[in-house]
Amino acid sequence: MDLKTFLENFDAIAEAPGGIPKLRSLILDLAVRGKLVAQNPEDESAIEALERMQYEKVGTIKAEGYRTKNKKFSLINDEYKIDFPLPKGWTLAELDELCIFIDYRGKTPPKVNSGIRLITAKNVRDGFIKAEPEEFINEETYHNWMTRGFPKEGDVLFTTEAPLGKAAVVDIEERFALAQRIINLRPLSGVYGYFLMWLILSPWFQNELQERATGMTATGIKAAKLKLIRIPLPPLAEQKRIVEKVDELMGLCDRYEAAKQTRDKLRQKLRGSAIASLMNTETDEELDAAWTFVRDNWCELSQHPEDVKDLRQSVLELAVRGKLVHQNSSEGEVTDLIELMLSKASFLGNSKNSLLSSGFWEIPENWSWLPLFQFGQIIGGGTPSKGDPDFWSGDIPWVSPKDMKVDYIESSQDFISEKGLNNSTTKLVHEGSILMVIRGMILAHSFPVAVTRKQVTINQDMKALMLFLPEMSDYLLICLKGLKRVFLNLVERSSHGTCRLPAEKLFSQLIPLPPLAEQKRIVAKVDELMQLCDQLEASLRQSQQRAESLAASAISHLTI
Repeated sequence: MDLKTFLENFDAIAEAPGGIPKLRSLILDLAVRGKLVAQNPEDESAIEALERMQYEKVGTIKAEGYRTKNKKFSLINDEYKIDFPLPKGWTLAELDELCIFIDYRGKTPPKVNSGIRLITAKNVRDGFIKAEPEEFINEETYHNWMTRGFPKEGDVLFTTEAPLGKAAVVDIEERFALAQRIINLRPLSGVYGYFLMWLILSPWFQNELQERATGMTATGIKAAKLKLIRIPLPPLAEQKRIVEKVDELMGLCDRYEAAKQTRDKLRQKLRGSAIASLMNTETDEELDAAWTFVRDNWCELSQHPEDVKDLRQSVLELAVRGKLVHQNSSEGEVTDLIELMLSKASFLGNSKNSLLSSGFWEIPENWSWLPLFQFGQIIGGGTPSKGDPDFWSGDIPWVSPKDMKVDYIESSQDFISEKGLNNSTTKLVHEGSILMVIRGMILAHSFPVAVTRKQVTINQDMKALMLFLPEMSDYLLICLKGLKRVFLNLVERSSHGTCRLPAEKLFSQLIPLPPLAEQKRIVAKVDELMQLCDQLEASLRQSQQRAESLAASAISHLTI
């Protein structure tokens, strides 16, 4: 991989999903392999600098009294190999031979509200020291804690755990202390601190770290192991040229990233405007024009397939507002539908008391609001005992929230037997019923709803509504999904974070009800527009895949 080929493919990689992080990684890969700048035979060789640094290190340790052991210098033998050839003038060296290790051990000192700044592992990021969180220790603690040495400008801070492998060059002029889980690497005269920082952040070095790291929940590395990592060392003059080129290319990445963020914000604004135009249409002609604009321009309004979900939700909300199809007075009155429901379930009571003209928004004249509980019989769920395998050896679908990822339920991950059904609180739910999740963390952001395509049972985290008129199930599915925001506002959280949608609130919510014939036209229109959404999403995925393939092809031609 050479710089010329890399730059020729820069744009293709940058425009791909996740392209900027890939570019940053490639830049550091080029740097550590000696492919980013040309070698200069007039530079002092790294091996000469390495020999000189060993004498320098011994003298510095003695003169400044660092509490650290000095390892006897020895050249890396030819038996040790890395996965790429070293450029001329480079050498391999253990990290301990290139800098003084100042390792702060023990428990982090007590903190105070003000005083001397304490830099923790949380402050050290990829290439910079973050201001937040801001913590302090007092003067006395500072001198008692920092007995191994004080950090200086140009030192490299390295995090050994939580997180592992972050590095930054010290550029803070005022005094500060270092907490535990940070090692201060003080480069010797033949090592440029910024080169050491970029090398630590390179994919090659990060992989070396992971191979030596230990721990289960939080991986970390001990100083003794870190010291023995052998790294490729260029001449000092070349190190500085490498850093200059890395900074230049990282700056180019920053500009690409900023431009991309600006484009994405503009797309988001235009996309929001297009969806708002859809929601504010008053006539069929306006709706058709708004959809034509969305269809023809969506790939310019968005580059992410997941953005189509906002468009899908808009379709559902238009449907329940009565804006998706025109009204037809010849299709009968909504009161006729209520009377039909009453004939199926005489226990509903006086239908006149159920009809409401006002709700969340203004609905068409021939519609009405009706509480959800009046659409059918409410069924709860339950779980047969797991201790009896006979309860779980049948063919009756037992639906739980993990199955509620589709609009129509025909099967489930678990099945129960007649014996399990008869010995538990779960009941049979008929075909054409509405299933709803009423408990679980998914209610923090979603309201799963589905229609049954066959008889099922449900668990206790769900409710079923067995409709008096199953032919209304498709419309009611659309309606409940379109009212997602309304239902999520009803969700309650316990002190330990569990989400619950109280049944009394759920089933007392008002549902906009059109005549049955109009319901069917709404369902047909929603199906049509959802197919359009599918096409837009597929088109975006294809564009994304093309960009990824182009980037992958470009990277594959960058021979390492």
